[in-house]
Amino acid sequence: MDNYQDDRVICPNCQRRVVPRLTFENQVPRASWCPMCGKKVEDFLDSGSAALAVLVLIGIAYLFIYF
Repeated sequence: MDNYQDDRVICPNCQRRVVPRLTFENQVPRASWCPMCGKKVEDFLDSGSAALAVLVLIGIAYLFIYF
């Protein structure tokens, strides 16, 4: 079988190859955790879109104040 795909990732804390466990918030994946050491492997929160929303709101406020 040449098509074998290893879906495990390397934990940044314990350096073991693991299948991370997911936690969900409002039915959306929030983070993945290492089952061996319990540390966070990856955080799925998209802070980029939140920062963009803040910049858009500041821009709109600027337009209403100065024009």
